[in-house]
Amino acid sequence: MKLVCAWCNKHMGQKHSDFQPEDAITHGICEECMLNLYQKKQIDFIPFLNTISAPVILIDENNTYIAANNLALDKLGKKHKNLINNRTGDIFTCKHSYLPGGCGHTKECNGCQMLDLITKTYNGKNSFSHVPVKLVKKDGESFVDIKLKITTENINGMVLMRIDDMQP
Repeated sequence: MKLVCAWCNKHMGQKHSDFQPEDAITHGICEECMLNLYQKKQIDFIPFLNTISAPVILIDENNTYIAANNLALDKLGKKHKNLINNRTGDIFTCKHSYLPGGCGHTKECNGCQMLDLITKTYNGKNSFSHVPVKLVKKDGESFVDIKLKITTENINGMVLMRIDDMQP
């Protein structure tokens, strides 16, 4: 797949995908654009994220929500103001995020596929494409298995996570 900066349209190379044709285009953000945005204090990433035509969430090095585009918020049924300072498990309403300690701080979080993917993306500075992830969502008083396919990219100390598929 061709990787193009969604902000400046700069070609950023090729990316292998087992699920997409070679001539497909996927969007990210180049280092120059990210540095320009990130160096400004209190930057509102939402207008930028809304230029990406897929549901995306921006996460910091502590697995904490920074921003999401409207497509992601609609898919999750959430509002931006309710997600600020929440961790990924809170964003996806993981049943373990309700335990004492919260997302990423319980014994049940060991082996969490999503947390592992985000951590590997952040620490290894790698990108991952269409990775299957399962989690258990709290839905009122009951629990529902959710199957996702997630693509991640490390961008200057933040993880851009794209929701490729989400099935309850």
